[in-house]
Amino acid sequence: MSRILYLGLRVPKALQSPLLTHLPLIRIQPRPLACLQESFTDHLLWTHLVFTSQTAVDLFFEACRHFGMTRMDSKKIMAVGQATAKRLKDWEIEVDAVPEEETAEGILALSQTWDVAQTYIFWPHSALSRPVLTTYWQSQGIRYHECILYDTCCNKTIELPLLELFDEIIFTSPSTVDAFIERYGSLPLEKKLTSIGPITQAHLRSFIFPKAPS
Repeated sequence: MSRILYLGLRVPKALQSPLLTHLPLIRIQPRPLACLQESFTDHLLWTHLVFTSQTAVDLFFEACRHFGMTRMDSKKIMAVGQATAKRLKDWEIEVDAVPEEETAEGILALSQTWDVAQTYIFWPHSALSRPVLTTYWQSQGIRYHECILYDTCCNKTIELPLLELFDEIIFTSPSTVDAFIERYGSLPLEKKLTSIGPITQAHLRSFIFPKAPS
């Protein structure tokens, strides 16, 4: 059986095994709550909440608790994927929709069905999030507010295991790819390199098959 090195923040229960080693090569740096207060002033007007990561779920509801916000039942809750939806359920929040394509593009497709005149989206996210959603919402005249809750950084202090000990490496986000290359220097192409989701896959492939300079 494969000996696996898992680079994400959380190991899913389905993958937990004595043959798996968890190496969280990224760390989360939350933004100070004092810097977020202005972003939450319109909370009574929001119609849709869009969550594109499990970390955003945790930090958003911690901020809500800090600012005394308790009611979310009048808002439509969107989760980018099943893992994020499960995290919302852990907070006892009912999810209204999860796109078939578990990416920002999937959320974009959902938002195409919303009534522009009646929609006010709040999107809490990482500083590294792609601008796919805001570019589309702005082009369609959809009212939204984005709030950067956290920065994703390379974990420069964690001790690195020898790659010879593993057969497979699992990358869970583009930032895990970047952090791996920063810490190890290069990708071990002789290993099985597994990516979670199409965006991570594309980012990983960009290092395996770099484009020739034009």
